[in-house]
Amino acid sequence: MAKRDCYEVLGVRHDASTDEIRKAFRREAAKHHPDLHSGDAASEARFKEVNAAYQILKDEQQRKIYDQYGWAGLEGGATARQDSSFSDVKDVFSTMQDVFADAFQSSFGAKIPGARTGGRRAQAPRRGQDIQTDYTLSFHEALFGCVKSVPVSSAVTCSQCDGSGARSGTAWETCKACMGTGDTSKSRGFVLFSNQCGRCRGTGRFVADPCSRCFGKGSIDTERRVDVQFPAGIPHGYIVRVADCGAPGVGGGPAGDLLVMVYVAGDDKYTRVADDLTVQVHILFTTALLGGDVVVPVPNSDGHDALITVRIPPGTQNGSTVRLPGMGVPHLHQSGRGSLVVCFLVDLPATLSDRARALIAELNAELAASMHAASAAVPVAIPANPPPSRDPGPTSAQDDAARFLNGLPLRSTS
Repeated sequence: MAKRDCYEVLGVRHDASTDEIRKAFRREAAKHHPDLHSGDAASEARFKEVNAAYQILKDEQQRKIYDQYGWAGLEGGATARQDSSFSDVKDVFSTMQDVFADAFQSSFGAKIPGARTGGRRAQAPRRGQDIQTDYTLSFHEALFGCVKSVPVSSAVTCSQCDGSGARSGTAWETCKACMGTGDTSKSRGFVLFSNQCGRCRGTGRFVADPCSRCFGKGSIDTERRVDVQFPAGIPHGYIVRVADCGAPGVGGGPAGDLLVMVYVAGDDKYTRVADDLTVQVHILFTTALLGGDVVVPVPNSDGHDALITVRIPPGTQNGSTVRLPGMGVPHLHQSGRGSLVVCFLVDLPATLSDRARALIAELNAELAASMHAASAAVPVAIPANPPPSRDPGPTSAQDDAARFLNGLPLRSTS
């Protein structure tokens, strides 16, 4: 019997789009499905005819050959299936599931678990997961940068099998339980239910002779150390990313990254605000009065403070500050440094010798006399008989209002 035209079988035009062909297939397949016509040979034959037509028209290459040569171009060709039909019942349900999954996804934005779109799933290599750990730096290490060996507990690529998970001389095999799809399917009437393959855990592959060290995982859990470069000026809470030092990849994929969360320890001398440092320097009250040179510490990259001299003016008050640019925190990933802010605290002696007490008493008398002379009052002449204070009394407007309320005549404005 001559085979019918594929477009006629699906009831579509020759220039029909892929989406129109798919919709026509769903309509005709549902109409002639064997579950709806049990024991009807004609419906079963029609169902297979619809399937065969769809298998050709959904494939761009086979459709092109069919449009040019018809059935003759596909029969026996390398691109044609044996009978343009399905090899078994599972293929029928798989194709039906894929078609309805595509429709469901396009209509509702959802995806049916286990449904294949575009053929069998490719087991593509996957990048390993990122690993995060914490590390504490000293105050000076964070200021000027350093290299530290950071301990990391994670999985690493098995050195015995190079991450393959298979014993040396063997390789992974396609899982026979799911035929490499990663899913196992069971049909119940018109519906096909899919679950992750329990043998290969959804990978589609299976190792028959696993590595004796990692037992087929391709990685082992271990404690390792990674050298991490911490840049100068790194702040508290900063995350340093070390590429390819995370968890191993899956299926030959690249490793993830190591993320190091930085904690910076405090310092007894310096306080950091952004890229500025603040340091408190104690001075004698005599130095504050007379002015002079004061020794100020500055943080140095060798871990020991450098000492510089700062001249303060006479009369420096307690809590006065001086800003020294370029002596603070190095800018992160940039040149230059912030400022060092020096706060002077004036110290008063707790005990005095007799001579010191006498000198301070003499100084106090001198200062008191100077302050009294500077603030002496200027005499102001006061009249002998000052005029009595005058009460302005109510304003004319207030007086008029009072007269009006009491029924009295208003004052004349003439």
